Amino acid sequence: MSQKRSVVKFVAFGILIVIPIVFLLLFSPTKNIDENTRLKLPYFFPEVVNGDTVYHTIPPFEFDSHLGQKVTQEDFKNKIYVADFFYTTCPSICPIMSDNMADLQKQFISNKDLLFISHTVDPKHDTVEVLKEYADMRGAIPGKWYFVTGNKKDLYRQARKGYYISASENIGVPEEEDFIHSDRFVLVDRMGHIRGSYNGTDSLAINKLKKDIVLLLAEQ
Repeated sequence: MSQKRSVVKFVAFGILIVIPIVFLLLFSPTKNIDENTRLKLPYFFPEVVNGDTVYHTIPPFEFDSHLGQKVTQEDFKNKIYVADFFYTTCPSICPIMSDNMADLQKQFISNKDLLFISHTVDPKHDTVEVLKEYADMRGAIPGKWYFVTGNKKDLYRQARKGYYISASENIGVPEEEDFIHSDRFVLVDRMGHIRGSYNGTDSLAINKLKKDIVLLLAEQ
């Protein structure tokens, strides 16, 4: 009988010890912190080189901003940014995309680690002056949101080879007839790696992008 009592006491004592430990594990404030640190965005377009995984990096670039200044990858060094491609006379998806980009700028207006860049796909029409007027209409903050133009070949190469927003090469098509029209918002990290691609006209995708930006900003 005494042996049974000893067993019962031992079990009860064990339960008293285990329950607080389980409670701490389940409800500890550090649990959410640990979970957040484990949440990481994927890397897009990885390649295996000599047995090692290498992540695609946005190539160097140099374009003209809507303020008449040269813009290069150095302006985005150690910054997170969202990139898209548009044209000012677009009657369909581009106005929606620009409105959504303006909303993103507003939401993260005080965060100096996040920038935005919108590339024209119609540089013949979208001169620096035209982009300046368009940027002002959208409330683009200088140094926060860049509208850029440049050589069409360079812009299209960056779209296809840099951000992978278009799968088509349009080989054999005269340059003046080549055209890219994409709804993509591309999220780029501090190292120039692509970490997300989103439909810039879709509210659910934009909400996902906002959450992913927060995650990426938290990455060390």
